Amino acid sequence: MKKVILILLMMPAMLLAQKPIKPNLNKAVGFWRDGKLSEAKEMIDVSVADPKISLDGKAWYYKALIYASLDTTSNEAYKALAPNALDVALESLKKADAMAKPGNEYFVNDANGFPVLRTQQFAILNGFYLNKG
Repeated sequence: MKKVILILLMMPAMLLAQKPIKPNLNKAVGFWRDGKLSEAKEMIDVSVADPKISLDGKAWYYKALIYASLDTTSNEAYKALAPNALDVALESLKKADAMAKPGNEYFVNDANGFPVLRTQQFAILNGFYLNKG
């Protein structure tokens, strides 16, 4: 009986102990790279909502990549997370380009650690949408 009462008393504490997600761009990109698009979307949305991180063009670039992946995936569960994913990706890309420093290009590292430049990634996406059309 004491165990039941103890469990009942601890239930509200456990529910209230859940912490909100802290913004972290590296985790968002890691989730995206691992194919965990729902976690990546959740993390990038929290990250770009943060006033400090939202001033970094990389955050908007990563958001564009994640939302473009949500739009191009064949998994319907991921597509349902953002019905207008392409529009969000394009808007995020515009913000990232507006914040870019002259002469620098955004990139992410692939699974082997090699950088994949923005122009390369969006050339692949252009091909995807061309074939889709």
